Amino acid sequence: MKTIKNILDKLGKPRVTIFLFVTLTLSAILIVGNLGEGKLKEITGGIGTLDLRVGYTPEQAYEALTLMGEQGRLFYRNLLIRLDLVFPLINTLFWISLITLIYKNILKKKKALYLIALFPINIFVFDITENILVLNMLANYPKEMFNIAFTLNIITIVKFMAVTISILLSLIGVFILIVKNRLKAG
Repeated sequence: MKTIKNILDKLGKPRVTIFLFVTLTLSAILIVGNLGEGKLKEITGGIGTLDLRVGYTPEQAYEALTLMGEQGRLFYRNLLIRLDLVFPLINTLFWISLITLIYKNILKKKKALYLIALFPINIFVFDITENILVLNMLANYPKEMFNIAFTLNIITIVKFMAVTISILLSLIGVFILIVKNRLKAG
């Protein structure tokens, strides 16, 4: 528990949260912009990554991989290996940092803080799992592994749900802080 406390104490500082926000923003720009998704769409004539889509069938996933062509699939693989293995860590650390920063002044019980602050680890687990599944599909292409493609879509949905919950936790925390401060002032 002391190790978790020490990590959260370090992450829950404003300057760390700001640093992680800037790093996350720059990473997202690289991944979605001209070095990532944008470049992939340029190469493939508009076909983007599976990990930014939600609600597709295994057939649609393999249709997208086919339409990417060999050059697009190779670029996608390299994108996952070079950029998208670091992004989940930065993303997770940012949300842990922000939630810790907000809730350390709200929650008196440290176990509750740990539980809420560590929730974004789910983002990391699902994002890395998603990347591994896509890499597996790309490595075995043209073999169609529909169970993996089906699981990939579910993992992507759950990843986005984890991000959404992290955003909601942050917004709820900010709301609680605002109400607390108004009650003190008034």
